[in-house]
Amino acid sequence: MVVMGLARGAGLPVQECTITMYDLAQADELFLTASTRGLVPVSAVDRFVPKLAVPGPVTRRLMA
Repeated sequence: MVVMGLARGAGLPVQECTITMYDLAQADELFLTASTRGLVPVSAVDRFVPKLAVPGPVTRRLMA
Protein backbone atom coordinates (compact mmCIF):
# COMPACT_ATOMS: atom_id res chain seq x y z
CA MET A 1 0.00 0.00 0.00
CA VAL A 2 2.93 2.35 0.65
CA VAL A 3 4.27 2.03 -2.88
CA MET A 4 0.80 2.52 -4.32
CA GLY A 5 0.45 5.71 -2.27
CA LEU A 6 3.86 6.93 -3.44
CA ALA A 7 2.92 6.22 -7.04
CA ARG A 8 -0.37 8.09 -6.71
CA GLY A 9 1.43 10.99 -5.05
CA ALA A 10 3.86 11.10 -7.98
CA GLY A 11 0.95 11.29 -10.43
CA LEU A 12 1.44 7.74 -11.72
CA PRO A 13 -1.61 5.64 -12.56
CA VAL A 14 -2.20 2.80 -10.10
CA GLN A 15 -4.32 -0.27 -10.71
CA GLU A 16 -4.54 -3.41 -8.62
CA CYS A 17 -5.52 -6.42 -10.72
CA THR A 18 -4.72 -10.01 -11.63
CA ILE A 19 -2.22 -10.29 -14.48
CA THR A 20 -1.51 -13.06 -16.95
CA MET A 21 1.72 -14.35 -18.46
CA TYR A 22 0.75 -12.41 -21.59
CA ASP A 23 0.65 -9.22 -19.51
CA LEU A 24 4.14 -10.02 -18.19
CA ALA A 25 5.42 -10.55 -21.72
CA GLN A 26 4.05 -7.15 -22.77
CA ALA A 27 5.38 -5.23 -19.77
CA ASP A 28 7.78 -2.32 -20.21
CA GLU A 29 9.17 -2.89 -16.72
CA LEU A 30 8.37 -5.02 -13.69
CA PHE A 31 8.94 -4.78 -9.95
CA LEU A 32 7.84 -6.56 -6.81
CA THR A 33 7.23 -4.96 -3.47
CA ALA A 34 7.02 -6.39 0.03
CA SER A 35 7.34 -4.96 3.51
CA THR A 36 10.54 -6.91 4.15
CA ARG A 37 12.21 -6.28 0.77
CA GLY A 38 11.05 -2.83 -0.27
CA LEU A 39 10.83 -2.41 -4.03
CA VAL A 40 12.75 -4.95 -6.14
CA PRO A 41 13.17 -4.69 -9.93
CA VAL A 42 12.35 -7.88 -11.86
CA SER A 43 14.53 -8.75 -14.86
CA ALA A 44 12.68 -11.91 -15.98
CA VAL A 45 9.79 -14.22 -15.13
CA ASP A 46 10.35 -17.70 -16.56
CA ARG A 47 11.18 -16.97 -20.21
CA PHE A 48 9.51 -13.55 -20.26
CA VAL A 49 11.81 -10.55 -20.11
CA PRO A 50 10.33 -7.05 -19.84
CA LYS A 51 11.28 -4.53 -22.52
CA LEU A 52 13.58 -2.94 -19.93
CA ALA A 53 15.44 -5.78 -18.23
CA VAL A 54 17.02 -3.22 -15.89
CA PRO A 55 15.18 -0.92 -13.49
CA GLY A 56 13.11 1.36 -15.72
CA PRO A 57 12.19 4.99 -15.11
CA VAL A 58 9.06 4.24 -13.08
CA THR A 59 10.84 1.68 -10.91
CA ARG A 60 13.80 4.03 -10.34
CA ARG A 61 11.44 6.90 -9.51
CA LEU A 62 9.60 4.84 -6.89
CA MET A 63 12.84 3.45 -5.46
CA ALA A 64 14.12 7.00 -4.93
